[in-house]
Amino acid sequence: MRIEQVRYLLHVAESGSISRSAKVLNISQQGLSQSIHQLERELGARLLYRDGNKTKLTAAGKLVKGSMEKMVSSCDEVYMHLASNAIHINHNEKQTCRVRVTPHLCITVMPAVLQRMSKVHPQLLLSVSESEILDILKVEDFDTDEVFIITCPEKFLPQLLEKKGVIDFRETSRAAINAAVHVSHPLASREKITVDDLCNYPLALLGSSINVLRNVMGERFKDANVRLHTTNFELFRAAASMKEVISLSGPLAYEQADHSKLVHVPLERPETILFGYVVNRYTQNFPMAQELLGVMEDELEKMQKYGR
Repeated sequence: MRIEQVRYLLHVAESGSISRSAKVLNISQQGLSQSIHQLERELGARLLYRDGNKTKLTAAGKLVKGSMEKMVSSCDEVYMHLASNAIHINHNEKQTCRVRVTPHLCITVMPAVLQRMSKVHPQLLLSVSESEILDILKVEDFDTDEVFIITCPEKFLPQLLEKKGVIDFRETSRAAINAAVHVSHPLASREKITVDDLCNYPLALLGSSINVLRNVMGERFKDANVRLHTTNFELFRAAASMKEVISLSGPLAYEQADHSKLVHVPLERPETILFGYVVNRYTQNFPMAQELLGVMEDELEKMQKYGR
């Protein structure tokens, strides 16, 4: 039993409507219903029932309602107590914050973040690991000492927002995904690059553009001829200038490329990448985590502004 399941149940009991609660909680009706059904299975009792247009607590639901309210209240009290006393933590005591970063940002944003945080807070231990956005979306429980810095195809945004009862997702910026080919490439004079084109020519991909390719190609992704998928800017730019290759990435990747050799051709199905971060909604109560998020957001903005 998770505390969020209990929160969902109490919210529905108060509003009398799963659809109304789903809208307020920023979660799909299906996701909300499944969460409550899972709670009912774990407790071995039905807790809600339909009475006309209203959803009400069953006798079992009424029986446990008081205990559940105390559980939620106690949990909130624990978080708030820790938050209000965080500034009194012994500065000689090592503190840990786990950071998961999508590969592209791991080599662009994190070095500056680590350098800045280590200067101001030498007692802070930042544990950094790479995670693809698809792996992040599978995470059920986001710990309060865990932060995710992400690049995310816009198509995945609904899945992130569906978790809003548990997490906060903050978008800091967005960028269109570009395709580019050598000036002598057969597609250089085309108005758009189609899915057939993506199957017929070798591809060079930078970072999260692999997920964009999955979105654009759908079931035909298995036919994609991916010659290079890397987070190394220099390697990507070298591959992008090859005569037979189609390259895919955000505009920043091409900033230092030889534009005399490249032609940008729009994708037939335009795709947008979001930049931002994901945290447990209680993380914002901790001053240290809030400062870390501020540094991350600042570095993301710099990256967009200066084309790093």
